[in-house]
Amino acid sequence: MHSFDPEIARRVGVNAAVLYQNILFWTQKNLANGRNVRGDKVWTYNSVKAWADLFPYLSADQVRRALSKLVDEGLIFEGNFNQSAYDRTKWYGVLCQVHLAKTTNGVGEKPEPIPDSKPDIKPDVPPLPPKGGRRRKRTQKEMMDAAMEILRRQHEERSQQH
Repeated sequence: MHSFDPEIARRVGVNAAVLYQNILFWTQKNLANGRNVRGDKVWTYNSVKAWADLFPYLSADQVRRALSKLVDEGLIFEGNFNQSAYDRTKWYGVLCQVHLAKTTNGVGEKPEPIPDSKPDIKPDVPPLPPKGGRRRKRTQKEMMDAAMEILRRQHEERSQQH
């Protein structure tokens, strides 16, 4: 089943919105799995032919125009990290903005923090290095912190460009 965000569709059209949703899905999945991270950006890749095969109701030209519109509108960015110089498969990432609340808990002139009903009584001890050279699996909190840091850097980078 293919889906899209109506706000994105209103901005760039349904075809581009469907591709945007797919790119968003794969970049989030790659971030969660620690794959296709280059610098401070998370990427996914596909050829125009592969996109057209995934979405049989779109021609290669429609895919090309939709991707171009997403780039022009600043919703995605593109790159090339292919091993072979002749491989012209483009890589795509999603430009996201992080919206933070203006006040703590969103209420009052002097908002109060939410009380900690279960304080952490464990000492802060760094984790042991992995045994046998295997990489330690990251916790969900570590992955979310890394994702927020990437999004923050992307937002700063985008703000500096404008």
